[in-house]
Amino acid sequence: MATGRITITENELLAELAAMGPKPAPPNAMTAAELRHALGLGRTALKQRLRQLSDEGRLETWATLRQDAAGRMCSVPAYTIKPAAKKRGR
Repeated sequence: MATGRITITENELLAELAAMGPKPAPPNAMTAAELRHALGLGRTALKQRLRQLSDEGRLETWATLRQDAAGRMCSVPAYTIKPAAKKRGR
């Protein structure tokens, strides 16, 4: 009688888990803190701007790793902004 067991190596398992994970963020993706610093905006203003860009379909969200204050690597959201659509007739 078959036991239904599957044999897989640790390397095979890790490769499959990595393939299932999120795509790496592009180099131009920035976290909220990085965007606040680059644009000179406060938290509330940046949150409103990100919401507006998301509503317009121009915001892409990625997962990226950053080091926290305690030195641990943490997954945090990072953003890229698509260019605005060109207006016709100009």
